[in-house]
Amino acid sequence: MADWRHIFLVTDIEGVAGVESWEQTRSGPRHEAAKALATDEVNSVVGALLGPPDNPDPPLLRISVWDGHGCGGLLFDRLDRRVTFYRHDDTRNFTGLLRESLRAGVPVDALGFVGQHAMEGSGGTLSHTYSSRRIRSYKLNGRPIGEFGLRALFAWALAKIPTVFFSGDDVACREAQSLVPGILLVQVKESLNVTSARHLEPKNACAQLATTARKILELNPSDSSLRPSFIPEPPFEFRKHFKLKFGLVPRPQRTLTGDNLTALLEKE
Repeated sequence: MADWRHIFLVTDIEGVAGVESWEQTRSGPRHEAAKALATDEVNSVVGALLGPPDNPDPPLLRISVWDGHGCGGLLFDRLDRRVTFYRHDDTRNFTGLLRESLRAGVPVDALGFVGQHAMEGSGGTLSHTYSSRRIRSYKLNGRPIGEFGLRALFAWALAKIPTVFFSGDDVACREAQSLVPGILLVQVKESLNVTSARHLEPKNACAQLATTARKILELNPSDSSLRPSFIPEPPFEFRKHFKLKFGLVPRPQRTLTGDNLTALLEKE
């Protein structure tokens, strides 16, 4: 059994069972209901890793949860109180939080994703890359890459942090496994198109998340299949292609280059 002491969970809302419309991802009553579904999924993972709330000897020292959805994707008052919680609008962002954890002497042992969507253009349900309205694609050294890939690569480049867990639709799961072959996957829905899917019933999704999350504790941290299979060599080229503004006005494309991968990815 691995001696995991700190697992960092990145959460989003588009990959959650029961979520398939853009309306559910933006402020309003349907968004609040979707946030409840997302919070239940996260709590299922946390509970599987820490055991029942009254567990006197949890197997983990620390679980951090970063809400990665732009306008917020979790209900704070319903989140398991045993986790360290970072709001979606935390100015440190994902990259800053990982760096800060290292500086504070609480390094992250493993990275996990709950409710993650596939990259823009993949055909996955609610697929996009950071901004569904602005970004057409990201490429790193010529390879298309989405939010999952950029964060998994950053964590590995920063401190050799493996990525061990992922949940979302079938398209997103294939994307995750193509980069991290040994990652634990939970498919909570099957994408039919960008705004339609076949979903697991939420309670069943949570049960599958819990069952698979427990397997994290059995993983070998040094397993090479948990590290990114695509680790580009310098010099690095990060190309950002943007959609037309209002469908008519071109936006300038952007190319970032450098020899420091973590510094480059922090400029996302």
